[in-house]
Parts: sequence; C-alpha cells; structure tokens
Amino acid sequence: MKNARLNIFWIMGLVFVLIFLSLIQPVAASDIKSISVVMDDNYPPYAFRDSHGELQGITLDQWKLFELKTGIQVNITGMTWSKAYESMTQGKFDVIDTISYREERTTILDYAESYATIVVPIFFQNSISGITNVNSLKGFTVGAKKGDNCINVLRDYGITVSGQVK
Repeated sequence: MKNARLNIFWIMGLVFVLIFLSLIQPVAASDIKSISVVMDDNYPPYAFRDSHGELQGITLDQWKLFELKTGIQVNITGMTWSKAYESMTQGKFDVIDTISYREERTTILDYAESYATIVVPIFFQNSISGITNVNSLKGFTVGAKKGDNCINVLRDYGITVSGQVK
C-alpha cells in the first residue's frame, strides 16, 4: 500500500512537471521585433560621434547589417562608457556592445563569442623614459576611462589608477 501511494506521488509529480514544462514557451528569435543596444560613444573606430554629433563607427555598421539580415530593428544609444555600463546593469538595454569579458560581470551579463581582440595602448609624455609595458607603470600616476575594464587589468598588475575620466 505504501509503495502504491509513493508511486502515485511520483507519477503525479511527473505529470505536474510535464504540464508545467509544456506551458513554458521560449522566445523565438522570430518573435523579437526590436532590441535596444547601448555603447560607449567615444571609442573610435568602433563607435564615435562625427562633427554633427551623429553616432558612427564599425559597430554601428555591424548593427545595420544585423538589421538587414534578421529584420530585427536595432535601437542604438551612445553615451559615456560609465553611463552605458550602469544603464545596462539597471536593465535599461538588451545589449551592451564593445564590452570586454570580466568574470565578475557574468553574474549580470551573458557574453557572446568575442569578435575582436582589442589592444589597449598606454599613452605617456615623451619626456618619460622606461615605460615599455603595463608592469613598468608602477610608481607613475595613471589615469583611465571611468568604468573601463583596463582599470581592473591595471589593478590585477598592482598598478594604482589615480584618476578616472568620463
């Protein structure tokens, strides 16, 4: 008798799970009519503003091609990197473009495959000698773009970032 009740319990549980799973309908790509994309508007050649203040660059060209191939409308917004990242974490956009991978970001972001490797240059006064790589920055005053992943990379190398610009 106990086994019969246990079997009925498991069968009813399985039926409930199957009914529940049949009600879940994933969003098919064809159901998506538009997406909102945010990006840094000062990241040439990927995204930047022209002399009229219009957003342009490689990523905008790629999103236009995406629209043509998929039929999905792409609404692009450009702003400072720190505001773009903050807006994305607040759920105001569907996609953030030109973001580099950082493990701690995976709790709030899903990453697609990388489509480019970007080398981050170090700019310094030509009167300063001895700076050849990230390790040689130790002891110098270093600034970076606010919210940029290079701040984390510099910290990983033990470099203190003294100032952050928008």
